[in-house]
Amino acid sequence: MSIANDIARMLRAQSVRVIPALPGRNTVGIEIPSEQRSIIRFGDVIKSPRFRSDELTLPVALGVDTFGNPVIEDLVQMPHLLLAGTTGSGKSVFINNLIAGLVCKRTAKEMRFVFIDPKMVELAAYKNLPHLACAVISDVRTQAKAVLERLVDEMESRYEMMLSLEARNIQEFNETIRTRRRSEFAQFNGKWQPLPYVVFLIDEFADLILILGKPAEDLITRLAQKARAAGIHLIIATQRPSVNVVTGLIKANFPTRVAFRVQSGIDSRTILDQTGAETLLGKGDLLYQSAGRLQRLHAALLEDHEVKKLVKACA
Repeated sequence: MSIANDIARMLRAQSVRVIPALPGRNTVGIEIPSEQRSIIRFGDVIKSPRFRSDELTLPVALGVDTFGNPVIEDLVQMPHLLLAGTTGSGKSVFINNLIAGLVCKRTAKEMRFVFIDPKMVELAAYKNLPHLACAVISDVRTQAKAVLERLVDEMESRYEMMLSLEARNIQEFNETIRTRRRSEFAQFNGKWQPLPYVVFLIDEFADLILILGKPAEDLITRLAQKARAAGIHLIIATQRPSVNVVTGLIKANFPTRVAFRVQSGIDSRTILDQTGAETLLGKGDLLYQSAGRLQRLHAALLEDHEVKKLVKACA
């Protein structure tokens, strides 16, 4: 960090990130912020061939890399996502990007959302979205635990159905339903239908843990450990990535993480196991960690009127 500070001071830059070894190269990388920041539009990112292709089941539009190339990843492969960032970092806009990207690719029959929004404002724009499996949960104290328990029950029910058809995961189960003759499922009372993916999003994870405590953490951990094969994927976000909230057990089950600007190096270590997020520029500047690799990206901008237009188009 002292080397990065020295370089930033010499270049009169707000911050500099030193990459000890560039992927595939025997060289050190130095990331220097541009004096002229560009606005990355969500519409430009989802125009990329990778997003438009069918190779990704649940595409997440992360943004663009330092070379301006769109970065799109599959939530199914992640298979869960941990987000952290302080006010003004771009975390809330990124969540809108994530939701919008999934809605653009998957119908309400193919994918359902479950939202917990303790602030009661961040996800209110989606209250009429047909993809919602239930109303947006805002009362953590009285509603959130019941929702977690229902998701665990849904996960176990899906495992029983997959076992009945000797399917290892939701992809095999749905493919079996689509390709084999309906008559073969008469013994199951004709109830077989392809299962939708479920994306479970908690906008302020710290509030959930502070109010419900260990029982909520245990339920989330259970889901994170088993829900992938059942087609249930978790996204948890927080402004306060303290060790009391983002525990070792949570981190162990959320290997894919996105860090926006945080308040301190300690917070950065909590989310990424290393410093760096505290020096980000804010407004969409992020570090994406997946499969042991750390990549700097810039999230796209999706404005409120665009969100409203999207929801109206889907309703």
